Amino acid sequence: MRRGFSLVEAIVSITILLVGVMAVVSLGIAMVSQARFTNAQVVASQLAREGVEVVRAIRDGNWLEAEDGGAVSWNDGLSVGTDYSAVAEWDSGLSTWTVDFDAIDFGNCVTGFDCTRMYSNNPTFEFAQFASVPPASWKDTEYQRLMRLFPICRSLVDETIETVLIADGTTCVPGSEEQVGIDVQVEVRWEEKGISRSTTVEEYIYDWKY
Repeated sequence: MRRGFSLVEAIVSITILLVGVMAVVSLGIAMVSQARFTNAQVVASQLAREGVEVVRAIRDGNWLEAEDGGAVSWNDGLSVGTDYSAVAEWDSGLSTWTVDFDAIDFGNCVTGFDCTRMYSNNPTFEFAQFASVPPASWKDTEYQRLMRLFPICRSLVDETIETVLIADGTTCVPGSEEQVGIDVQVEVRWEEKGISRSTTVEEYIYDWKY
């Protein structure tokens, strides 16, 4: 004689099935969350690396201009007095990068506008920073980028001795040191599900023609 499932057997079977389904769903959610984090981390790393390359491009441009007879120094546009906190701004009209030293810290700029915030032009997937409110086509993102361009000072007496400045308001010692490079530190911050994240790229860029 054939027997059907009892109520208890049916409940146990359904419970096992639900546990399996929930495990698969949880795994899927975790994979999607990890993918989003990985994507955000990759974007942040590339934005930080871009900041370093901006400094390198300006240095190289200064070299080329000097070779053409221009009265420029290798680090023109890469410092304003002893203010070393900055953001990199792209001028799409002139197709040039400039370093803006209005930034004081993340979310704190001399202009009052958050110049550390990065904006995206979604149709072309570009990212950029602005000194004032950008065009309507640019939407704010979760990313903020701040650059610190600290001078590398070399002793005029012993060329093996170098000092890296680590704060605004400091300078190479006149008559004893000269600036031969820049310690470029670019930090990108973003927030994900209420958790603050950050990534930093650091590189020494020298006036190696020195």
